[in-house]
Amino acid sequence: MTAAHRQRLVRYLGIWAAWLAVAVVTAFQTYAAGFAGGPKLALEQALVNGLIWYSAWAALTPGV
Repeated sequence: MTAAHRQRLVRYLGIWAAWLAVAVVTAFQTYAAGFAGGPKLALEQALVNGLIWYSAWAALTPGV
C-alpha cells in the first residue's frame, strides 16, 4: 500500500468516524425525546435509524 492510498484510507476512516459520532449522539437524543412526549423508539431502533441516515452523509462527504 502506497503512502497516498494509506492517507486516503485514513481520511475516509476519519470521515466515517465523525459521522458515526453524530449518528450516536442523534440516536441518544431521539431516544431521550421519547421520555419528553416525542415518538418512543427503542435505543436499538434509534441507533439503526441514525446509522442508516448518517451513513449516506458519510458516503457523500468525500464528493462534497
